Amino acid sequence: MKNLIYLVTALLMISASCNPKPSSNQEKEKVKPDSTAIWSAKIYMESFMNGRENYRLKDYEGAIAEYTKAIEKQPEYTARELFRLRGEAKHALKDYPGAIADFTKALDNSYRDGAIYYNMGLSKYESKDSNGAINDFTKAIKFDPNNMGNYYYRGLVKIESGDKSNGCLDLKKAADFNNPDAKEAIKKYCQ
Repeated sequence: MKNLIYLVTALLMISASCNPKPSSNQEKEKVKPDSTAIWSAKIYMESFMNGRENYRLKDYEGAIAEYTKAIEKQPEYTARELFRLRGEAKHALKDYPGAIADFTKALDNSYRDGAIYYNMGLSKYESKDSNGAINDFTKAIKFDPNNMGNYYYRGLVKIESGDKSNGCLDLKKAADFNNPDAKEAIKKYCQ
């Protein structure tokens, strides 16, 4: 969120700097601000906020529409967070291929984030792409080794794909973080 505020502020400053200061001959004439850039930033922020609200209300289709509108107002390299958020909404609608595509766009341009890998891992898990899910949860762990969800889901995927020993180790690690789901999974799969 902080990055988005910086981005909007930067857009507004760039917009203001694109407008020349009046010279002595122009002092009587008013120089209008570049309203296109300001209007784009306003639409972007409104769409971003509407998307978050729609997601909170579980109107995932509305959230996707708003995030798409915001993405259209930003270059892709600045829309990483929007791709992640839109991917989460697509995941909620069980559009796993669409979610994976958005998470992949969020990871473009050498940007890496454990939350994106976690979300992409969940979508791959639901899509029955066990190897892809394990790889994404492993990458998420590198960014956030204290996130119990990464270990929990990686453990489940490993167990479901036949690697019970390593899966139970991951579940144990998640249980060490007091994850009640991991404790139940250990009773079910690892006893």
